[in-house]
Amino acid sequence: MEIHEIQVHIKPDGQVEIAVQGVNGSGCLNITAELEAALGGNVVLREMKAEASEPPALDNSLIDPLRSGG
Repeated sequence: MEIHEIQVHIKPDGQVEIAVQGVNGSGCLNITAELEAALGGNVVLREMKAEASEPPALDNSLIDPLRSGG
């Protein structure tokens, strides 16, 4: 299972920065949507990392039981 990390930085002026690590594709948007809404939903700037252009990783834990006949 992959580890996903969310970093939240609150600056002295109240500006909030959210960074997501370990998520490929646009899944990071799904991860941060609820947090963004709780903070008022006003996104001033969104910068996507290189990971966002990579295909999402498959969850092999769903595939392995099929291989073993489980």
